[in-house]
Amino acid sequence: MGLEEDVKKLKTVVDRLTKRPTPQKKLFVTPYPIFGYEENPLDGVVFRGLFYVDGSITGGAISIDEMPEGGVVLSAIVKDGDGERAVSFGIKKDIVSIDRAVEVKAGSKVIVKVTPVNPEKEVKGIWTSLLWTPSIKSLRRIGDDS
Repeated sequence: MGLEEDVKKLKTVVDRLTKRPTPQKKLFVTPYPIFGYEENPLDGVVFRGLFYVDGSITGGAISIDEMPEGGVVLSAIVKDGDGERAVSFGIKKDIVSIDRAVEVKAGSKVIVKVTPVNPEKEVKGIWTSLLWTPSIKSLRRIGDDS
């Protein structure tokens, strides 16, 4: 009887272990802030960036110290191996948050440009901030030397 009881106990333990849910691993990828300032951009470009790995720009903000009468047009251009994508919209507020995700690939060039609606006016004191998150496939494990 001792062997049968031991087998039953062992079977019970194995059953309990196999019914337990597998622990889930979670990975949190912190976005990186990218920011800059241009006092008086002659060509209207307030940000130029080259992205080394795939990822996404998850949002950003722009603040203009001296907003010209009539506002400005904000343009964001992404150039990569697939060509060029651009989006533009008008801004009349001194500070604007942008909650639009833009995917970037390794080698993508991103340009942000601010142009006064009235070409006779100037834009001065432009602050930019972007949040960039690398793609999961571009991450390295801590302790990897590769």
